Formats: sequence, C-alpha cells, structure tokens
Amino acid sequence: MENLADAILKLNDTLNVPPSATWSEWALVCITAVYVLATIAICFFNYRSAKAIREQVQESKRQFDETNRPNIDVTHEIIRGGLICLKIENTGRKLAQHIRLTINDNFIQCTQGLFGNSFLTELKGSVFSLGIGQKWFIVLCGPQEITRLYANLLEIDISYEADRQTYTGHVSIDFSQYKWTLIYDSPLDDISQHQKKISEALSHIERLLEREN
Repeated sequence: MENLADAILKLNDTLNVPPSATWSEWALVCITAVYVLATIAICFFNYRSAKAIREQVQESKRQFDETNRPNIDVTHEIIRGGLICLKIENTGRKLAQHIRLTINDNFIQCTQGLFGNSFLTELKGSVFSLGIGQKWFIVLCGPQEITRLYANLLEIDISYEADRQTYTGHVSIDFSQYKWTLIYDSPLDDISQHQKKISEALSHIERLLEREN
C-alpha cells in the first residue's frame, strides 16, 4: 500500500505539467502513468493473493480442528447373548469433558420396571468424561423385554467440551425399526456350546470303553 501511495503522489506531481512542457516532459508523464497503473495492478493481485492464502490457512485450521477433536457417539448394541444396551463412545482424537446426555422423559417412562430404568434416570443428571476410544455401556433390558422399547423414540441431546469449546449433537433411535434383527449369541457362547458337545462325546466314548473292559 505504501508503494501505491508513493506512485499516486509521484503521478500527481508529474501531472502538474505546464502547457509549455516539452515532449520529453510529456513522455515522463506517460511513463509515470504507466508506472502508477502497474503499481495499482500489482497491489490488487497481491491483495487477492494474500486473501486467498489467509482463507487457505483458515480452512486448514478448520479441518485440523475438525479432525483433532472429541466426538461422542451414542448407539444401541446387543451384547452378552441378548442384552439391549446403549453404547456411549468417544470416537474422536481428544478427551471429551463435561459430557451431558439429556434423554426424553417419554422414553424413560416406557422403561419403568425394566432393568435399565434407574440407569437412564441417573445418566440424565450425570456429568462425566470419556478418553480417546473409551466407551461405556448402559444396559436397558433383556431380549424378552425389547418390545417395551417400541412405544417411544429415544431422543438424546449430547453436549460436551474440549479446549474451552462446546460441542453438541443429537441422536434419535427407534427400536421398533429393528424388529427384524436376529439377537445372536456371542461367539464365546458358541465356543462354550461346542466344548460342551465335545465333552459329551468324550464321556460317551469313555463309557463304551468301560463296558468293553
């Protein structure tokens, strides 16, 4: 900008040319005018370049902050051979602090009498933290009681903090949309059943050998 101001001042001085000026003086005026226009063009493109660089830096910072932040996910999951649970997990890259989960009262009411009713009530008033990759499970009910969860949508407002910044989110789960799912026992149960069959077969062979002796 200083170069532009100097060029304009120089042009102003040069333009104060008397009518009796020689051709060389008028040539100097033209050269100065070209210099001023060139300086204006350079300043304009420098401004645009600086603006583009500033926007690029801001976008890079935004992408970095978006990647290196906590991220609290709340999903439902079936564990331990059929327990219906809520899984609260920090899938981000920073510690999530002051986590608050606000659960709609209608859903809590439809869980009255179920194993997880007290857990949901306590969770609603809790403030806690989750480390990177850390997850907690809240047991709601067993497979025989899942139909009780069909009555109302589960609505959860999520709020948490990191580096003096607050993040928010919302999760909606309709358990009635999962009526078609198969509640599959865990692989550990499969292994246990397989070992039981092997044990029974060995016992049968042992009894046969004892009879022959």
